[in-house]
Amino acid sequence: GTHMFGSYSASINGHTYPPMAVAGFFYGPISPNRALAYDGAAFYTCGFSEYLWKVEWDGSWYSSATATILSGTYSGAYGLAYDCSNDCLWMSTADYTGDVYQFSTEGDILGIYSTLAAGYDIAGGCEMVNHPDYGFCLMMLQQYDPDTITFLDVEASGPSAVENTSWGGVKALYR
Repeated sequence: GTHMFGSYSASINGHTYPPMAVAGFFYGPISPNRALAYDGAAFYTCGFSEYLWKVEWDGSWYSSATATILSGTYSGAYGLAYDCSNDCLWMSTADYTGDVYQFSTEGDILGIYSTLAAGYDIAGGCEMVNHPDYGFCLMMLQQYDPDTITFLDVEASGPSAVENTSWGGVKALYR
């Protein structure tokens, strides 16, 4: 919609875009609400060794949202993305396994996949993007030296890398 959301504490901040100004915040179930996704009706959040939560917010700034535990705890949950093409959630982890989890929006695990490129063992955030060459892909940060962005095709029988690129390459695609 009209806001970009993020969290570094118990509050989930809504920023206007453009310009980047804080419009307000509401309280989520954990601190920080590290991995954060939105499906158009509800938010989903998780964090390091935290539960996967569904967060329903009534749109009132400075309020507390209603939160429901969907699934167990996940070590190193770092990124969360809603996939509108498959009506599911993707979770990247920074737990040194390279695992990416696929969940239904009810919290059921649909799959666990190892997706990191050779030499990388820790993922960062993730987001669904419309890549100009590949269509909707899961974009995931792979942290090492140098950090790399990997675009994953999620339409096959599990995510598979279609492109690895530097941060500069990503900025050139989406500027």
